[in-house]
Amino acid sequence: MEEKPLVSVVMPVFNQIEFTIKAFASFKANTEIPFELILVDNASTDGTKEIMGFLPGVKMIRNETNEGFVKAVNKGIEASQGKYIVIANNDIVVSKNWLEKMVEVAEDYSKAGIISLITTDGGKNQNIVAHEIPELQGMKITSDLTDKINKIMEDSFNGQIIEETNSIIFCLALIKREVIDKVGLLSEDFGIGFGDDGDYSIRARKAGFKLILRKDAFFFHFRRTTFTKLFTGEQILEMQKHNISILERKYPEIFEKLPARKIVSVDKKLKILITNNHLKNFGGSETFTYTMAKELKERGHNVSVFTLSKGGVSDMINEFCPVVDNPDEFYDLILVNHNSCLSRLSGVRGFKIFTSHGIYPDLEQPIEGADRYVAISEEVQKHLSNKGFESTVIHNGIDCRRFSSKKPINDKVTKILSLCQGKDAKDIVQEACDRLGIEVEFIGYPQNATFNVPEKINGSDLVIGLGRSAYEALACGRAVIVYDTRQYSQFKTADGIVTEGNINEMIKNNLSGRRFQLEWTVDNLIEEIKKYNPQMSLFNRRYALENLNIEKQIDKYLALKI
Repeated sequence: MEEKPLVSVVMPVFNQIEFTIKAFASFKANTEIPFELILVDNASTDGTKEIMGFLPGVKMIRNETNEGFVKAVNKGIEASQGKYIVIANNDIVVSKNWLEKMVEVAEDYSKAGIISLITTDGGKNQNIVAHEIPELQGMKITSDLTDKINKIMEDSFNGQIIEETNSIIFCLALIKREVIDKVGLLSEDFGIGFGDDGDYSIRARKAGFKLILRKDAFFFHFRRTTFTKLFTGEQILEMQKHNISILERKYPEIFEKLPARKIVSVDKKLKILITNNHLKNFGGSETFTYTMAKELKERGHNVSVFTLSKGGVSDMINEFCPVVDNPDEFYDLILVNHNSCLSRLSGVRGFKIFTSHGIYPDLEQPIEGADRYVAISEEVQKHLSNKGFESTVIHNGIDCRRFSSKKPINDKVTKILSLCQGKDAKDIVQEACDRLGIEVEFIGYPQNATFNVPEKINGSDLVIGLGRSAYEALACGRAVIVYDTRQYSQFKTADGIVTEGNINEMIKNNLSGRRFQLEWTVDNLIEEIKKYNPQMSLFNRRYALENLNIEKQIDKYLALKI
């Protein structure tokens, strides 16, 4: 008869094969205890079944649909044979003797029911940022440093354990078989995930078991690599709120004892730093920074702004929140625009979110050093992925109170506002308007830049531009033609006039002209202007409110920190 394994590792997966391989490799390189790996595949489509299913030591369970984390874990537990069951996410990297250390605690402490290690996630005891370790001060914690950090933890806390009185996160947790026999499986009340680990921790403690953390061991958790592919930050926040309410109803007598596992409300006041390489004249990223700072400040957060190049924009920001020359040592949240700022803040502690606004400018290219990465479009997200950076798409946020429709557009185009930057585009716009007998005004970066953009937009019927300028025109209920000839881009092209039928395609490339790549002459632009319809106003405004409103976009950023 085949001997049962001591440990069964249950790993639910949905795509993300690159993370699964990385986790599996770290298991193999850092584990001496024999274990079975039960991979529960939630209908992956990226080759997970074909690649992982033929590796030695891997037992594959294949679901026909994506059943979520909780159901997948339960299926894996039911198929397991080990004395100890380890629940493991596929986006982790473990260090030397990670499993041996947890098993050692399990065998030495009879009351220990759930055991885990220190990581980059979790509550006040489990998260490494809560432990003041001199050797880690100023160090950016990345997966490549897992072994180094583990050695520091071993030297600092040799053999030490902590009893966790709240909950242990299930991105990596060892559970004794006797706990499962007494407590049961994970509760499927929590749907696809969030709160299931807190619920199970409570159930285990109520059954007389203890939660133990091994303080001298470290693993790295990338966090939400699957969830952020499937859901927006706003949707994730709503799922968390719903599942927290389940916990509150189930355990009213003890729920307040779990502050470390409560979600971070978007209403909690945070110390926030926003950065931008340059804040001289109003352009896309400058307006983005101004808008974010203003919205966060109005919510009551403690907001500061940092830039490497001050000017008119920083002066305006300084009127409602400080623009600092020397950032503090720590912030709850750091919103980083431009890689120059991320490099400059390498010694500043805090949860860093790097936003990439484009695929071409050097300053927008991602570098190591952030906890999360945001792409302002699907095109940018793909670009970041090709460079090895996973990201969440959050479209540029527009202050829809400032950018709103002040008067209706005319039945026919009487005036066009051009925010084009390229000389070729400006020449084509000018000639097209001359031939049609339509008044045209040119504003924009770097010449004729102005903060008075909403008034300029509202003084026109149709706006021609790219990116943020097009978003702002949508918010003002103007008709919009996506066109420009930017110097930094190889594409001197257009997407055309925005309609209800094409905007969801255009926005995948940030209304940049690169989605359809139409090469225009003056005649082409004239034909596009003739497609103008005053009914576009209502749809464009509604679309901006639903998809681009800064209030919603800020919620998505804050949800990334949760």
